[in-house]
Amino acid sequence: MKLNTIQKQTHYYYYIRNKGTLDYAEEVGDIIVHYDKNGRILLIEILNAGKIIPKLVEALAKREATIPVKTQ
Repeated sequence: MKLNTIQKQTHYYYYIRNKGTLDYAEEVGDIIVHYDKNGRILLIEILNAGKIIPKLVEALAKREATIPVKTQ
């Protein structure tokens, strides 16, 4: 799985997850998730990312979230 970040404008970010053909999207607030016909996520758009990302990071920090890291 490949993850690319493309900055279209200062406050719009697009995260591409899989290759495939976009079939439909679901929008919740400023987040739009695009899927293929099998329901796999192909693209995640975060609108107004400059406002959302800091809040997300702060919320994760308060929960003392950890991200699992693969070791070889």
